[in-house]
Amino acid sequence: VQSADTFAPLFPFVATNEEISTPNSLRHWLNVKVEKLQDSNTDDMTFYVPFLVHYLSQFMSLLPGDITSTGPPSGVAMGF
Repeated sequence: VQSADTFAPLFPFVATNEEISTPNSLRHWLNVKVEKLQDSNTDDMTFYVPFLVHYLSQFMSLLPGDITSTGPPSGVAMGF
């Protein structure tokens, strides 16, 4: 079975908490070919990153290197 490079691309970049001093102010964007489909900031998310980590840790063990997918900030999919 051949895998496709189309799902959850995460590497080659991973940042540590020492490299990100303000997790509630990170720009994220999505371009598909030349069209910009998303351009937002973690400040626009419904729940801040520290709260999400705290909440998840109540139900599962989180270990260094774990990745959580939060989805986009509110309103991103309204145009589709």
